[in-house]
Amino acid sequence: DRACQCGMGWYRILTQWDEDGDDPLDQEIVIEPILYQDAVYWDPSSERPDKSDADWAFVVAWGSLEKLTREYPSSRAALEGVDSTADALEWESLTQEAPEWVREDGEEKGVLIAEYWYKEHNRVKKMVRGRQYEKDDVKVYRATLTGFEILDQTTWNGRYIPLIPVSGRE
Repeated sequence: DRACQCGMGWYRILTQWDEDGDDPLDQEIVIEPILYQDAVYWDPSSERPDKSDADWAFVVAWGSLEKLTREYPSSRAALEGVDSTADALEWESLTQEAPEWVREDGEEKGVLIAEYWYKEHNRVKKMVRGRQYEKDDVKVYRATLTGFEILDQTTWNGRYIPLIPVSGRE
């Protein structure tokens, strides 16, 4: 419905530990909607409708400083956003250093958090049945970042960026 109204919608594919499984190492695939389709930015050189040829993508969202502190307690914004005179000066320096990435509305402080998906391509030589050929070995990475630091980085188990476009109108 949202894709039809706005022209484009997005879903995210994730994996999580299966709490109902018999084995504690069981995982399940989860498909969840991305509510704000204008917060998804794709590699403009991507030509396929499913974006499988894209080399990078961003998903951005504003988060409260409280949430950032809870999820990434050693982040620069979390350390500099607490209430003391010195920290207030540091927070002020962040607002000047990266004004598009931080905001303050009264007592509420917020940070723009970006989920950055990107591919790394490597050509590898393979030997199959006595014949040698080259293959594109693709690794997909996910980095969580703010305007002033990388919060974490992980490898995705797949060769495609796990964001799915849904076209409402073409």
